[in-house]
Amino acid sequence: MTGIVSYAPYLPLYRLSRAEIGRAWGTGGKGEKAVAAHDEDSLTMAVAAAQACLKKVDTARVDALFFASTTAPYMEKQCAATIAAVLNMPTSTYTCDFGGSLRCGTNALRAAVDAVNAGSARNVLVCIADCRLGMPNGGNEMAFGDGAAAYLIGSEGVVASIDSMYTMSDEIIDVFRSDRERYVK
Repeated sequence: MTGIVSYAPYLPLYRLSRAEIGRAWGTGGKGEKAVAAHDEDSLTMAVAAAQACLKKVDTARVDALFFASTTAPYMEKQCAATIAAVLNMPTSTYTCDFGGSLRCGTNALRAAVDAVNAGSARNVLVCIADCRLGMPNGGNEMAFGDGAAAYLIGSEGVVASIDSMYTMSDEIIDVFRSDRERYVK
């Protein structure tokens, strides 16, 4: 039985009230959103989630590490390899980055489950993180918050089984950002 062996969330310490955002733009808002500190990004938040997820796990038991984000800090540097190095994982650990779509997190989870089911990995650490920026004074500015989660996928010591998965591919054109744009449209 394949599933989640361990998991951990990470939310940045800082909060920004939606009322404060509303005051700046003359609109309203309730609640607050998590905001990464000046020295945090999707990579550092993924590391924090991974460390918490593996608190009681020997990293030598993890055969692969997948990182998923639409806001990876590097365009040409593998973040998964950086996370593996920070965690002192063996250099033989298979690492892979997923991105370019809001589906990258579920794609990484699916790939991890498939790897365990196929026997190519005993345990796969999946780190998902984002720091998405909405256009100032736009609806996404109020909606987006920063955060990360890590899941250890395996077949021994499972706390939540993943019995089946279903995927669907459909062109979605309502949310996008080109490589030259800072804000999500």
